[in-house]
Amino acid sequence: MQDSKNKICIRLSGGLGNQLFQLSAGLSLSNLLKSEELFLDARFLGDYETPRSFELDFLVQHIKGVNMLSSQMQLEQFASRFRISKIVDGKVLDYVFLSSINSLLAFRTLCGQQEYRSIVLDGYFQDPRVLDIEGLRGIFDKVVKDDRNALLEIVNQNFSANGAPLIGVHVRRGDFLYQNAASKRFQIVDLAYYLQAVKHFPSNVSFLIFGDDPKICSELSARLNGFRVGCLGLTMQQEFILLSSCDGFIIANSTFSWWASSLCNKPASTVVAPKEWYKSKVENEGNQLLLKHYKFIN
Repeated sequence: MQDSKNKICIRLSGGLGNQLFQLSAGLSLSNLLKSEELFLDARFLGDYETPRSFELDFLVQHIKGVNMLSSQMQLEQFASRFRISKIVDGKVLDYVFLSSINSLLAFRTLCGQQEYRSIVLDGYFQDPRVLDIEGLRGIFDKVVKDDRNALLEIVNQNFSANGAPLIGVHVRRGDFLYQNAASKRFQIVDLAYYLQAVKHFPSNVSFLIFGDDPKICSELSARLNGFRVGCLGLTMQQEFILLSSCDGFIIANSTFSWWASSLCNKPASTVVAPKEWYKSKVENEGNQLLLKHYKFIN
């Protein structure tokens, strides 16, 4: 293991959605480099203002070549702990430390010219240009097929949709309201957005309401004659799989619902999204997650 080339190591951060960005960026780079080893470092997920847990075990255990970072990989462990990628953001001898979209894009154009001992990624990489969405969707579909069917059956037992298309509605507030850094950066998507977004769907659909704000979710459920998924007591991963199984989406300014709609096994689904995710005009103008097929609400 220690002598292999082009090992990719990822310092994970954020919740399930952000971890999927990091995994997908790593898998895409792995394909480009023809690397057979990708390592995930989950040691520091609890150290952020919003502590997180490793959320990808249900998926990565089925991906060949993906493992947790070994204690034997001392240089990579050191680089991850002290965030060398944030300092260097480039190449040093036959090691590469990357933290930004621009540096990763630049590296991708040149990486075929030589082999490297390790490539250490430490960033969010929220940009489809560095991802392998199709590849991850193929893996995801195979892994969650049975879970999708079981979760949809649970919904049918608790909610009379009568065979109507299911529209997944995601509410993200939580840390956007209460955490210092997040509240300064992200817009709060209000109830009016969701009431406007439902107009993009025909009258014969049923709405499944997902989210971290029980009050808003309950109000939406009542107004839309929908079903609040939080009542089922599912895990976060189960809610994500169920959301990805819907026929259409009203997403929040959230990587959780962005990925659920992107990994949907009905890629032509209608996706409604808020136009402004951030409080900063510059960030909104540079937001690469606003995909061309989305229907936007200002």
